[in-house]
Amino acid sequence: MRNILLRFENVVTKQNGVKGLNKFSFLIGSGEIVGLVIINQQGITDLFDIILHRIPIYSGQVFFGDYLNTSKKRNKTAIIDRHIRLVQGVSVAENLFVFRESFNSFFIKHKLLQKEAKKILDEYEIPLLATTNTKQLSQLERIQIELLKEMMAGIKLIILRDLGKLLSYPDLNQLIPFIKRLANEGMSFLYVDSYPDDVFSHCRRLAIYTGGMIQKILYSEQINKENLLPYWKANIINSPAKPHDKNPILKLSYSNKGEEQLFTAVVSSGECLSILDRNQRFTPSLFKLINNQEDIEEWSIEFLSEKKNYSLFFIPEHSTQKSLFHECSYMFNLCFLLDTKVQKNVLPAKIIRSIRKEFKREIGSNYKLSSISHLDKYELLNLVYYRVLLMRPDIVFIFQPFIDLDMDLQNHTLGLINQLKQRSIGVVVLTSYLANLENVSDEIISKTQ
Repeated sequence: MRNILLRFENVVTKQNGVKGLNKFSFLIGSGEIVGLVIINQQGITDLFDIILHRIPIYSGQVFFGDYLNTSKKRNKTAIIDRHIRLVQGVSVAENLFVFRESFNSFFIKHKLLQKEAKKILDEYEIPLLATTNTKQLSQLERIQIELLKEMMAGIKLIILRDLGKLLSYPDLNQLIPFIKRLANEGMSFLYVDSYPDDVFSHCRRLAIYTGGMIQKILYSEQINKENLLPYWKANIINSPAKPHDKNPILKLSYSNKGEEQLFTAVVSSGECLSILDRNQRFTPSLFKLINNQEDIEEWSIEFLSEKKNYSLFFIPEHSTQKSLFHECSYMFNLCFLLDTKVQKNVLPAKIIRSIRKEFKREIGSNYKLSSISHLDKYELLNLVYYRVLLMRPDIVFIFQPFIDLDMDLQNHTLGLINQLKQRSIGVVVLTSYLANLENVSDEIISKTQ
């Protein structure tokens, strides 16, 4: 075993009497890449806060090197995720050297900084100019520069969170050798995700995290999708869609700037089409088209039957944040946009009563809430999808439904998609990773190049 960098011993955390970590024990050695698969989010924020900010714990012990968590010595830790931590609008060289605690010069010698930055970029084979503005960096380049910056600052442990959702397959495969090189030089990594990802195969150990504790440890020779899938599939709601006669509604085609047709698919009522878009090549443009922001020549949407008025609906990524009004009532959120369907400026009370009766089993007493700000993510996801059930569109487009969701919530989302299918709603899902969508999909188009 390598020198132990971080060790948790039976750690318990509590926030307002609610338990987070529950007798959590775990360790990371120097120069290790350790994976953490999150089944559910209980206590995960506490875990990160302990590693990054040394928050107090209820019981147990945490050691960083030879120091107890209660000592005043600062942990040399950092996190890299979807949030940008580089200073925007300045050069790569300035981010690497100027904007760090150890920089103590009153004068900035730009040529000297650029020369030193070029040495480091060349040494780690990062094809960037030291003068490149950070606003121009790709997602991969941004992560590489953040890693270099943390290495130069003397950081010993970095949490890598959900990189599989941020990067395409080629970019992820390009990043892995860089991470492994830093690990060989003594830096440790905790790679955190909620879905079996290719990076996990490069981990020395992989921990299955659920309920505030480690459920199982897999070692390098055991790390494969076959050993992970039992945990991933444990809670999947896989109720089959009701039998229905196929009713083709929409033909969706994508061409390369109007020339080469890359794919075409027909969506029928009660069916689910999933498009795997790891490079985010198709998703942004289709979202603009569906959201009526602009015409996109690459996309072609053709309605296939003689029905005069088709209704389309879309659920954006981060749907619980972007499509709900958290300070408004539950019924306002549920019925939002319904006035356009019934062509009433104000919904009559009898319609509201009818909706409450129809969704009584699903929403329980939530209809009484004057604000949804205190609902958990499970209930907020329900509200997003119940609104679609209420609107009964012909087709619903769902963009990146699994971002920021743990395994339990991803599985719950699959069940909600099944409910849409059972109501004969056609579903189109655009996602950067499948997350077991094969359980509800009638067709999957995979475009990873």
